[in-house]
Amino acid sequence: MNILFGVIALVIIFLVAGMSGVAGAAIPPPASGMPRRFRLFGVDLGDEAATLLETASRHGVDPSFLAALRKTENGGPGRELGVLSVSAPTLADQYDVAARSLANNEKRYTDVTGQSPVGGDGRLTPDFLRFFSARWAPVGASNDPTNLNSNHARNLESWYNRISLVAEDA
Repeated sequence: MNILFGVIALVIIFLVAGMSGVAGAAIPPPASGMPRRFRLFGVDLGDEAATLLETASRHGVDPSFLAALRKTENGGPGRELGVLSVSAPTLADQYDVAARSLANNEKRYTDVTGQSPVGGDGRLTPDFLRFFSARWAPVGASNDPTNLNSNHARNLESWYNRISLVAEDA
């Protein structure tokens, strides 16, 4: 299940070192035949891209998911990814908690359903995205008096379907 993300993580670790912080920014010269750039298509995270990619590679999780979660939550400083249950005052902390939660929920999903959270296309399945949302932003939570969580799964899936990480030659 995490093999694809592990491969992506190794490639990102190798190529992202020294990245300027903008999605699609030039990366130091690659080995022959290796792509020079990564781009998160479907979302502009500006200076956050480097933090997102580094965190995703460190935890072996799908960076497109983290980008989709960031856009779904759209929180202000210290709440960028909706982390409220533990102290995560910085953007890096927010991404770290979200990445660990994603990895933990991938395992939990497999344990509960007997299915892989990753579909045949190498991306997280819609069923897994709904599973994650039910835990991350439960409907009826006491910290959600206006019931925004009822839209979380739909918004997460919509963003995730628009975002992809693509390696490209410069």
